[in-house]
Amino acid sequence: MKRLYESVDELRKRYGKHTLYLGSSYYANKFAQHLGERGDIPERKETLFKGETKRRRLGIPVFLGEVR
Repeated sequence: MKRLYESVDELRKRYGKHTLYLGSSYYANKFAQHLGERGDIPERKETLFKGETKRRRLGIPVFLGEVR
């Protein structure tokens, strides 16, 4: 395991931070939040609520259910 982690660290130093990631993270990296289906920035990324800055957002719960 030590050799494995050393190899990972070496690859990250050589090729950059986001070169290697877990296979289970593939879809999260492939369909990243920063771009929508059409290549546009989501509205929530452009609009700030009162008390927010670009670096600090309010914790808004996400509804993952289905509306019928």
